[in-house]
Amino acid sequence: MLEQSLLIPEVPPAVIDHQGDGSAARRRERAPQLEGESTHYGGALDGAVIDSRDADRLMLQRQFDQSGSAPAGESLAVAGDVGRVEPGLSAAKDIMNRIKHCTHWKEVRALVSEHSGCLNALHISAALVTVAQVERRGRSAGVARGEKGAAAAAPATVAEAAELGAFADRLLAMSGRLMGSMQTRQAANMLWAVASLSSSSSSSSAEASSTPIKAWRPPDAWVRAAFGVWRHEHAEPPQLAMMAWALAKLGAAPGEEWVDGFLSAAQRQMHQMRPSDLARLAWGLAEMGVAPAAAWTDALADAVSAQVEAMRRYTVVAQQRKQQRWLARAQQLRQRRQEQELERRRRSATAGGDAAGAEADTAAAALLRQQQQRKQGKEAQRAQEADAEAADLPERRDGGGAVAAAEVCRRPPRFSPQDVQMLLHSLAQWAGSAGPRAAPPRALRALLTAARAGMRSFDAQALSSVAWSLATLGHRPDYGWCAQYLERVRQLAPAMSPQGLSNTLWALAALGVRPSPPCMQVLSASAAARAGGMAPQALSNLLWALAVLEYAPSGADAAALLARAEAALPRMTPQALVNWLWASARLALAPREGWLAPVAREIEARADELSSQGLVNSVWALARLGRGAGDPMLLLLLRRCEALLSAQLAALDRATAAGGGGTAAVAEAAAGPAAAGPTAAAEQQRRGAEAFRAAAREAGGLATEEVCALLDTLSLLHKQQQEAPSGPAGGGLDAAAEGGGERRAHSIAGGGDAAAAALAQQLLPKLLQVAEAALPACSPQDLSVMLRALGALGHRPSRRFMHAWLARSQAAFPVALPIDLSQMLHALAGLGFRPPPGWLAGFQVATYRRFPRYNAQDLAMTLWACGKLRLRPDPLWVQAALREASRLTPELLTRHMASIVWALARLRQRPPEAWVDALCEAAYRKLPSFAPGELSRMLWGLATLNCHVDKEWLSEAMSQVEGQLRADEDYLSDDVWCPDEVARAVWALNRLKAEPDHAFMAACLRHCFTRARRLSPTGICRLMWSIGNVQGWAPPRGWVARALAATHARIGGFRGLQLALLATSLARLEHRPPDAWLDTFAAAARARLDKSNSRVITNMLWALATLGYRPDDAFLAACHARALARPDKLSPPQLLQLTWALGVFGWRPPAGAADALFERGKGVLDTPRASLQRMRWAERAAETQAKAAAADVGAAAAVRAGARRLQ
Repeated sequence: MLEQSLLIPEVPPAVIDHQGDGSAARRRERAPQLEGESTHYGGALDGAVIDSRDADRLMLQRQFDQSGSAPAGESLAVAGDVGRVEPGLSAAKDIMNRIKHCTHWKEVRALVSEHSGCLNALHISAALVTVAQVERRGRSAGVARGEKGAAAAAPATVAEAAELGAFADRLLAMSGRLMGSMQTRQAANMLWAVASLSSSSSSSSAEASSTPIKAWRPPDAWVRAAFGVWRHEHAEPPQLAMMAWALAKLGAAPGEEWVDGFLSAAQRQMHQMRPSDLARLAWGLAEMGVAPAAAWTDALADAVSAQVEAMRRYTVVAQQRKQQRWLARAQQLRQRRQEQELERRRRSATAGGDAAGAEADTAAAALLRQQQQRKQGKEAQRAQEADAEAADLPERRDGGGAVAAAEVCRRPPRFSPQDVQMLLHSLAQWAGSAGPRAAPPRALRALLTAARAGMRSFDAQALSSVAWSLATLGHRPDYGWCAQYLERVRQLAPAMSPQGLSNTLWALAALGVRPSPPCMQVLSASAAARAGGMAPQALSNLLWALAVLEYAPSGADAAALLARAEAALPRMTPQALVNWLWASARLALAPREGWLAPVAREIEARADELSSQGLVNSVWALARLGRGAGDPMLLLLLRRCEALLSAQLAALDRATAAGGGGTAAVAEAAAGPAAAGPTAAAEQQRRGAEAFRAAAREAGGLATEEVCALLDTLSLLHKQQQEAPSGPAGGGLDAAAEGGGERRAHSIAGGGDAAAAALAQQLLPKLLQVAEAALPACSPQDLSVMLRALGALGHRPSRRFMHAWLARSQAAFPVALPIDLSQMLHALAGLGFRPPPGWLAGFQVATYRRFPRYNAQDLAMTLWACGKLRLRPDPLWVQAALREASRLTPELLTRHMASIVWALARLRQRPPEAWVDALCEAAYRKLPSFAPGELSRMLWGLATLNCHVDKEWLSEAMSQVEGQLRADEDYLSDDVWCPDEVARAVWALNRLKAEPDHAFMAACLRHCFTRARRLSPTGICRLMWSIGNVQGWAPPRGWVARALAATHARIGGFRGLQLALLATSLARLEHRPPDAWLDTFAAAARARLDKSNSRVITNMLWALATLGYRPDDAFLAACHARALARPDKLSPPQLLQLTWALGVFGWRPPAGAADALFERGKGVLDTPRASLQRMRWAERAAETQAKAAAADVGAAAAVRAGARRLQ
């Protein structure tokens, strides 16, 4: 539980009534109006209590009546107080006025000493209240304004604090003798004063708080005596609130019977309470550990809502009056201008001798004044009606019960920041003590409305307390409220206490509210400046919050926070240690070299105290910080995790044997709705989730999020082993990891440590079993993390596991967030698992509804996964995705743009031209930020979609590519572009008709051909095809020969289409490879014939004929049979290519096949255009052979020249 330091403001009570009516019944009847007219003690802390003379006289007279006093001017002794003289009414009133006007507690002490023999219960009560008020007022003023004179009223030394305590004891002794004559009001006043003094005497000054003198507290006997004076039925709303607050501050624990009576009295009068009364009442009950029933909290919610509604009504009336005043002033100004214009015209007419015109203007002015008077009368009547409506607020019916609206007084009800924080704090405490019962939503809405109205007056303490309460309640306000709150936090963060900063950041992280970078910078800097005063738990919570909010402090701020963490290391709890370690790993924070060793030793020493979550977080953090599986500390924690998994599996087996679910429920749920129906499947998943949670509680095992975190940790260790250089014992472990669980566990362990390997072999199978059993209880986020971790481990989930995963994820669609949906599909794409149509339909419905809430990252991930899996989403879904991409265009990063265009190309969904233009315009501004892979993917997507792209855009893209390729010519630096990305970009630019110049092509080919062995088959084909399509330019034959030499040994892995593209590109380049290369090519093509279509075969035969290479007859017969297997699929150009190539080879098909072929070619093969095309092909073939012969001659000449030089 997060520590909470809530500084509750103290409030002065009303000492006596403020009316001159002597009837107690009449006073109780007019209680709402009286309270409204009195000083509002819930506001400023330093407000003094002002009592009228009539109230003094009446209260004194009532005191004399109850004690058997004589008429005014006479003195009688109070029974039981021997030697005590009772003053007359005028003298008693004078003493009361002098007590009230004291400005220091020593003045009160002097008055009490002077008149000690004639003081009554009312005087003693007033003296206690005045002492508490002046002491607290002076201390608060000194703290708030920093004025030494204001703080002088409060005790400043240990001796003075002791004197104050002695004087308070004296007043309590005097009041104890008069307790029998006191009433409920005096008891509440004195308890408030005593509680205020007891809470402040120990902290009145820094000197006093640092001394070993015991804090002053009232005697228990006196508290019991004052407690006995209290009567629920005689208490008014202010006294109820004061009583609850005072008892809470004094640490009293009333009995259940008294509490029930108090709650009943408070519930009856709750509708008459002011906001401050409601706040003190709720806070006092919560601090005493009293959890009211639901009906009582509902009544509190109704009262709070009524006060907020009254506040809103007053605000509306005030705005209306302001608008009316503005309209009236505007009307008066307009009338004055009209009168001035008429007067000017009248004078002009009179001066010109136009008497009739002057009379007309005078009559018009009189009529105008009459109209204005009538209009002002109507406006005054409307204002009176509005005042009457505000003065007679109707009763508001809520939930079928009538709830009286807030009382009407001259000043509207106002929720101070202290009121809001106290009410929210109380609701948070009640929600925590009541278990699953939540706070009334209407109360939270009303309090948030009041907080928004007064946000400008919130201080630093109120801000942190409100955030902590909302996080504890799990209630996240709307965007507007959060924005206003964060702006106020940014302003007051430097004034927050260390605990307040920790609470605020913790609450924001728990609520998922991410402040803006400027706000986070201010919070981080303020926390770093106050790091020295932070408790270890507060510092741990702050680091945890920064990690959850994904904000890494600046160097100086991080150094201050981590230095404080290192200093507080011995005093940290195990959970605080884990939080620090986890936050440091997530944010990559490291205070100094070797800092991890002492932290790991502390965790190792307290490993027995760690919870399951602490174990998993520690393992994940250590792995993230570079500790391998062979690390002793990591091995210890993994062994503890393995023991927890064993106990959890045993509990699951017992549940399965008892028929309570477990893995059996998962297996049943895996059948899905098709086997048992949606309702039955949901019931099975519910039973499976309950069984898993019960087994986890019984064995103290791992929860679902902890299972997923442990899987993610093992995948991280596996990745570290793959990236590390393999030693003699670790060679070939990556390939072995593709096999069974034993080899995969060996890969995780690193292969060099037998203990780690043995532990991994035991841990991983158990973890996979628990993960399968945890599926029904997984949240949407857990599902995606689990599947992604399994893919990173190289583990192919079983069919039953995937069925269960799909069923659970489909059931979670209604509650999944956009990020959860995108990560689910992304995890499936990482495994290469295509979901069934039913799952895909549900996914599309869920995402379609949430598209307006998607951000750029979620949308790009979703579309990328669809393209990766080559799904076929509904066109309406694609259109909605494109609309959201247009909305998010200003937020799209370069990787998002590339992923979206690449996915649309893979899905074969061509967007509108306007959409492409807008995206390209946004990408043009960010072209310098594109990474090589991102730019090549975007170019490939635009080319595949046959989009029209502006020439200037393409020219700028080529300039960027060429500039980066020049940087790659430095062999001492790593390559920016890999050869396949260059080949993809060149291919796309040719498809987009970018018309690259020779310098660009030379730079691209030089880069690729010098790294030809790193080119994939697809990259080689794209590059050769692009070269062949550039008109008027051909690369040096040496470059092409180098590329062909690099493909010679790998050509057996080419697909049929790639072989056809490669041969066609060589034919267009008129570059004939050596016969050995062509023989290897023909062998590879023969092996791919059964999977090649007619287009691939005809292109391949045409290219071989152009290159002057004749395959054997068996190959040609197989090609002919495959091409004519479906003659109707042969297009006229393909038929022309096939017949020309066979003619060049001198191979004639069988008689029947030849007749069918020529019958199919009628009207195609015998046209002049076909003859012209055959002539062109023959000329190209001749030129190709001539260039090959010349190259052979040149090579032979070079060989002879070299031999002569050697001789």
